[in-house]
Amino acid sequence: MKKWIAIVMIAVLALGLISGCGSKPVESSNPPASQGGQQEQASQPEKQDGAKPSDPGKLVMGLDDSFAPMGFRDEKGEIVGFDVDLAKEVAQRLGRELVLQPIDWDSKEMELASGNIDCIWNGFTINEERLASMEMSAPYIANSQMILVLDSNIKSKADLTGKEIGVQKGSSALDAVNSDELAKQVSKISEYPQNVDAFNDLKAGRLAAVVADEIMARYYLSTDAYKDLRLLDEALAPESYGIGFKKGNMELRDAVQVALYEMIYDGTAAGISEKWFGKDIMIPFTKDKFVMGLDDSFAPMGFRDEKGEIVGFDVDLAKEVTQRLGAQLVLQPIDWDSKEMELSSGNIDCIWNGFTITPERMASMEMSDPYIANSQMILVMANGGIKTKADLAGKEIGVQKGSSALAAVEGDELKGQVSKISEYPQNVDAFNDLKAGRLAAVVADEIMARYYLSTDAFKDMMLLEDVLAPEDYGIGFKQGNAAMRNAVQAILNLMVADGAAGKISTEWFGKDIMVK
Repeated sequence: MKKWIAIVMIAVLALGLISGCGSKPVESSNPPASQGGQQEQASQPEKQDGAKPSDPGKLVMGLDDSFAPMGFRDEKGEIVGFDVDLAKEVAQRLGRELVLQPIDWDSKEMELASGNIDCIWNGFTINEERLASMEMSAPYIANSQMILVLDSNIKSKADLTGKEIGVQKGSSALDAVNSDELAKQVSKISEYPQNVDAFNDLKAGRLAAVVADEIMARYYLSTDAYKDLRLLDEALAPESYGIGFKKGNMELRDAVQVALYEMIYDGTAAGISEKWFGKDIMIPFTKDKFVMGLDDSFAPMGFRDEKGEIVGFDVDLAKEVTQRLGAQLVLQPIDWDSKEMELSSGNIDCIWNGFTITPERMASMEMSDPYIANSQMILVMANGGIKTKADLAGKEIGVQKGSSALAAVEGDELKGQVSKISEYPQNVDAFNDLKAGRLAAVVADEIMARYYLSTDAFKDMMLLEDVLAPEDYGIGFKQGNAAMRNAVQAILNLMVADGAAGKISTEWFGKDIMVK
């Protein structure tokens, strides 16, 4: 995956073109929207029947209600903005009621940690400290910290030597100044509760400059009230906006992220962005290549056809997902017994090939939601005289090495009944030994087994009625790579909703077997 900073640097260049917005603030200390802003009554900041962030029916969004155009009050006193519109759509998709909770921006971390809010979503910059102290979404908007001035004689950062500048208290602008040589050059850094207060002092000549978010600054400069201010060419810090959640609350972070990715890829987010900025400035999940680790003998999920090409149901799903993500799919056959090592080392981006979701895998990697229901079943020769699991007592059976079939056998009474459990590199090797009489049975994934039984080569086999373990297939991603998992999950959700996944399923199985 590309580094976030690389994404930010590219997107920051595009942001320089943003000079107008979908709505304009009026000339007041709390700029409202005259057009394009959310007109529907937003949830008010009062306690609202005692709503708690732990309430699964609500999403309590902490914000600075003076930060135009992300979240601010319009001329009616209602909270509107780009982030507000995004959050309203996300909450609707999650089946939650959005509660807008204005907070003291300097106390935002305390508000989140105490549970007073579910998330911080209001032009919230991603940085190392926040990544360590809370759960952060992936970047969705690129930004930078810029210097606003009024005096035409100030041409560069160097011209601020010995002068007083202003920033919002507790903001990333303050962090940017303190990390820059500018902090040592100026005579004083004055901190303000709200950016607009600093802008007004700049207009009144009480400050030489204000450092603020570029997106917000350009919004103000597009209005009559602040059109006499200008931005210097120098940027203090390229950055990106994300959404912050309480430390440990990955479940809510991932749910919001998936919904946001869905909005990016179905065009909803672009529509909101165009309303406020005149164009789509959302950051999609970007990756040049998407390396899919698979066992290339696991029909029908991923296997080689008569031409030696890798095909299969999971392969077709992955092709559609990566096409929608704008990435190139790379199919990487791996030793299935070493799949976890391949993933953790970064040789592959995911394990996607009839990959069973287990508690162990959920603990050691990022797992997608289930997309196919499966079970582990026992294959025997149709004329071999074995009718039930009990008939395998004292006999040798086969499984694929490192597979969930092996785990199912080891967790079942069958393990103590059979004489030997032989492990094979590939399922087809075990099937051939079953046909040759060297095994009494093979335990394997039902979906894969039924596919083989439908072919002439293995039509003389059958499945016993005994089910060793019902299970689900999922996609495994490297631990910590929730951004990639969530992007893929969002696309899969859209494919299920728009019928693309059902069509692929019908092509391979004759019906739609996707988990809804």
